[in-house]
Amino acid sequence: MKKLERALKRYGRSVGTSKAEQKFDKALARAVRPWQNVFKGGTLYSKGARLQRRKGNFDDPMGNRKIKGKRKGVYGRKVLPKRKAWYAIFFARPAKQIPGHKRISFYRIYASRSRDVIKNVNDEITNLLIELAKTNFRK
Repeated sequence: MKKLERALKRYGRSVGTSKAEQKFDKALARAVRPWQNVFKGGTLYSKGARLQRRKGNFDDPMGNRKIKGKRKGVYGRKVLPKRKAWYAIFFARPAKQIPGHKRISFYRIYASRSRDVIKNVNDEITNLLIELAKTNFRK
């Protein structure tokens, strides 16, 4: 019984460390890749938006960023435009000045890959917890 208690304490300490947080970050970053990849290859030029190709900023416009809100208890990853493609934000939330034929339905594009992301998150977190349990619950 004492052995189990010690293993649980060790497990709790290792999950709270920055090393464990980095592992969770990597797992979540891999999990949200389908949302990132759906925009690769100039998708925004051909999604009905008729955006002009000026610098090729929309060939790979999306990156993912860590979200960590201690006060609100939020932790995860967020897929959003990279700095070089910042003006994609205006298409994400259709403004009145953007004509209807140039608006991009980001919600619909993300929704097409949501199943893959949910499956990936489940797999990644399960694998990570198994890995942490193997390292901390030794005989």
